[in-house]
Order: sequence, then structure tokens, then C-alpha cells
Amino acid sequence: MIDCLTIDGYNEFGRRMAKIDDKTHLEEALKIGESEIIDKVKSLLNDPDSLGGVLSVLRKIAQHEESEKSIKTQFQIGLMARLLFSCLIDADRLDTANFENPKYIPKRQNGEYISWKLLIERLEDKLKEFDDTLIKNKINKSK
Repeated sequence: MIDCLTIDGYNEFGRRMAKIDDKTHLEEALKIGESEIIDKVKSLLNDPDSLGGVLSVLRKIAQHEESEKSIKTQFQIGLMARLLFSCLIDADRLDTANFENPKYIPKRQNGEYISWKLLIERLEDKLKEFDDTLIKNKINKSK
């Protein structure tokens, strides 16, 4: 993913977003792209539930700063773009892995993870099983 700000603070992200159509080939992509895919993209972009969370975060970033053009605001928006891009890449790789090896699909947790509280309790219980004197002696001998 591209840098959103140059080292000297120039808004590279804004420059790229303001490109003319000849440089982006958007019209060409819309003409030759599959209509089902283009319709789905348009539907997702127009669905408030799809973009609601993203727009909410963008508004919070912009409201927090005095000016939407500030370097800090542009940097935070760039971080958000990188996060979203990372999520997209991860989803694509997971989808590919599921396609190539469907036998592993049932083993994936898909967001159903064990709670952090339970994992900490298990760790604490395991640590209590160790003999305190054994641990202290080994630590003391290493000094």
C-alpha cells in the first residue's frame, strides 16, 4: 500500500485521490467490467450499513482536529485505509485457503475465540501448579 504522507508531510493520499480519469481508468473499468460485480459494488457503497462504521470513524477523526486538512488527520485517515486494506487482504487469503483446502474450514474459529478472561484464568491456574521453591532456586542460581 502506498504511503499517505511523504516524509516532508506532503499529502500523497490526497494527490492520488484527485487524479483525473485518464490516470485512474475508472470509466474504462466501468464499461468493460462485469455488470453483476459493478452493481454489487455500487450497492455496497450506497448501503448505509456497509459504510456506516467507516464514515462514523472518519467523522470522528475530522471532528477531533481543527482542520480536515491537518497532517495528523490525513495520517489517521491513511492508517484507517491501511487497516481496511489489510482486512481485505486477510479475507481474500482466507477465502483462497478455504477454496484450496475445504477440509480445514471446520477447524477455523471465524471470530468465535475463547474469551481473554478464561485464557488468563487458565494461565494463572497452570502457574500455580509449579513449585515456588523450584522456580526461585533456578532463578537464584542464574544470578
